[in-house]
Amino acid sequence: MHQLSTPYFTVAGSCDGATVSVREYIKENDPICCDDPMGTLWFSVPVANGSGNSPGQASVENCNGGSQSGVYRYCGTFGATIWVAYICSTQSCPDPQAEQDCYAMGWNWQPWPDCSCVDPCTPPPGCPYWNFQNCICENYY
Repeated sequence: MHQLSTPYFTVAGSCDGATVSVREYIKENDPICCDDPMGTLWFSVPVANGSGNSPGQASVENCNGGSQSGVYRYCGTFGATIWVAYICSTQSCPDPQAEQDCYAMGWNWQPWPDCSCVDPCTPPPGCPYWNFQNCICENYY
């Protein structure tokens, strides 16, 4: 069992009725022979305005046989349930023209937390020397 975390990201639209899609590739973990592919599970997990945990279930048929089945061309179904913890905030910015102007400049629009236009080449906190030409942090000691 593994946990995956992502940084915050922004998408257009309302949180209510939105979904998070997850794709997971599964293969055997056979210490004796082969790590046969089993298939890919696709999850679609609903989220809503606010925060919470939502389950998603998926299953797929596997006809690879494989060393664990012991039968040639044996087909079986496997599946999983995942849980997505989320924080989703629907925010509308008061000036849609400001967003269009921001993208026209080649900058990034940041609706959360403050509806602002952000230079895509902004130094991160703690960077001793920011190279604006290459948009990288350079450490000179």
